[in-house]
Amino acid sequence: MRGSFRIFISVLSVLLLASCFSWDKNIHKTKVDELSSSPVTALMQERATYIKERVFSKCTASGVFISTQGMTLYAGRTGELAKRVLLLGFTDAFLLFDTNSDHATLTEFSTGLSNAGINVWLYIDSPRLYAGDKILSGMIKSTVDFCATHPEIKGILIYQRPDLITGPAKKYTSNILFSWDDESYGKGLDNDLLMKSALDIDAKFRKALPPRIEIMQMISPFYENRIKDGSLSAGSTADFMKICSKLCIAAYFSDRFQIAENIELPLKNASAGASIFVAVRTYVDIYGGADKEQSLSNKSWFKLVKDLENIANTAKPFKSFRGIAFYDYYGLEKMWEKLEAEPAAQNNPEKAK
Repeated sequence: MRGSFRIFISVLSVLLLASCFSWDKNIHKTKVDELSSSPVTALMQERATYIKERVFSKCTASGVFISTQGMTLYAGRTGELAKRVLLLGFTDAFLLFDTNSDHATLTEFSTGLSNAGINVWLYIDSPRLYAGDKILSGMIKSTVDFCATHPEIKGILIYQRPDLITGPAKKYTSNILFSWDDESYGKGLDNDLLMKSALDIDAKFRKALPPRIEIMQMISPFYENRIKDGSLSAGSTADFMKICSKLCIAAYFSDRFQIAENIELPLKNASAGASIFVAVRTYVDIYGGADKEQSLSNKSWFKLVKDLENIANTAKPFKSFRGIAFYDYYGLEKMWEKLEAEPAAQNNPEKAK
């Protein structure tokens, strides 16, 4: 009897173990299915045409950020990603560059997108840039080494902004000496020193990289006003343009009027033609959530395009305006694919005027 019971328990354990493996496979399968592996639909083609006609036709260039989520989704199928990026009308792609990681996957994306005729940039998003010369030198060397063996790279975007080096950012390293805070404005105080560090970081990348590699800096739209009121002594659009060939304004608001209002001064104060991207946020986390105050991702495709058309119309009169950039592709694709009840203009946008 006891022997039979032991056999029963053994068989039951095997079955439970097998079911666990089967469950894991099903979960993995579900995640892959959720990550947009379906073909481009007729509706998606219509939407791509719509955004190109209404928005990108007003731009010299258009960009999209490919973050970790996008790379995870399209690993092994960069050709499909390139087709979609081109179909949407993007001229430039910004790939997340981790200076500490293996770059085999990144190479797959940079060569695949470049071969499709897309300008490829690396973007660096890490508070470690501000952690002192030793760490910064290592990050610069990693960047220089990658660019030396990847002629397809057009430039480097320093995505990390000094005003995001706040208390929580210090958890990445204990070597960051300063912290951005509303109480730390004024010449020689933390915010001012961080801004000067941002310019110094850009200058060191510029010095280390060959002339063919462009340098771009992500900026917040309020810098100009802080320079004007004297609470910052450096960090104007003109200051960054002395080092960088291009800038990107983080216009991360959900309201088109806020975006339009915040981009005007930086665009006005940049003298170089077609030198500034306006970045809008379409980012969603792995659960589909988004910060509604900073992201456009909760809008319908029709509303997204109408808002961006108005923003492009605001920016176009400034000679410095280059185009719209989306952070990031993963969230934008979710909007692009989404089946939703839109206005009657969905099939004939002219009726929605």
